[in-house]
Amino acid sequence: MSEDVKASDEAQADPTPAGETAQSEGAGHATATIEYHFNREDVAQLQADDSTAGKAIGKMLSLMFLYTAIMMGIVGYITYRSLF
Repeated sequence: MSEDVKASDEAQADPTPAGETAQSEGAGHATATIEYHFNREDVAQLQADDSTAGKAIGKMLSLMFLYTAIMMGIVGYITYRSLF
């Protein structure tokens, strides 16, 4: 399965340069010119930035969960002690 992921990542990171024509398979189909807004280096940089942002968001969510769990325990303990 990881080979499929690598192949799809390479296909996304290797777009047809601007101005080249992309042809569909089969006879009788028209060709279309596709212009990409990002070159290969830009795509690689965007993927690296997305990866970094994803890791930072994951750490932040983990810390928020840990804080919430600790506070829930403290409040539960205080509530229990005040009732009994």
